Amino acid sequence: MSGNLYALRRRRYKLVAAVIAAGCLLTFAYPLLGLPVVLVGLPRFRLWLYRLAIHSATCPTCGTVLPLVGSWRCGGCGFVQHRHVYAPCGKCRAAIPEVPCPRCEHGVFL
Repeated sequence: MSGNLYALRRRRYKLVAAVIAAGCLLTFAYPLLGLPVVLVGLPRFRLWLYRLAIHSATCPTCGTVLPLVGSWRCGGCGFVQHRHVYAPCGKCRAAIPEVPCPRCEHGVFL
């Protein structure tokens, strides 16, 4: 397998580690404020960090660079919207599990 297959996941794990570290520091400094923020805000903040830092992925089969920002069709309701692939659907709030490569049609799992 190519090293490009796991590059996106490694970047995601680094961002999650940074969020968890920041949450631990906040919880240690302000326990009454930090713990609810970490418990409630972590999933949304994590997706916000992904949208901020990750703008492309590489297909593991052919090496094509796939943009993660564009018009995406929701697999659940069929709604088409211009958004980041990590942003949930504006209509039904569903997430996109994979992005098809336009060159080889291999699915890149997110």
